[in-house]
Amino acid sequence: MNNIFNKIYWFLFFLIRPHFWGLQNEYNEKLDTALRKKLEEGRKFTSINKYDASFGGLELWIANYPYACMSVGNSTNELRPSREVIYKLNKQLKNDVVEKVLEELT
Repeated sequence: MNNIFNKIYWFLFFLIRPHFWGLQNEYNEKLDTALRKKLEEGRKFTSINKYDASFGGLELWIANYPYACMSVGNSTNELRPSREVIYKLNKQLKNDVVEKVLEELT
């Protein structure tokens, strides 16, 4: 039952956020599952720069949120996770950037 409410929640969440409607790159379920698992394990972003960052051994494109953000691959074959995982990864990325800045200041 919780799974149904979770799906309804995320459907409504993205329904009222039109900037998530038109995403670039092809959805890939295996990538989505792998990134979701790494998020649940509590992995953090490393090697963060303006355009990409490492997360759990994968190099992710972090620019162009949410349209092409969190995609992996080269310019001819780019894959992306689900909207939910993109949103959660972006939230994690922001937290990790703040942590790194605070570490540098102290």
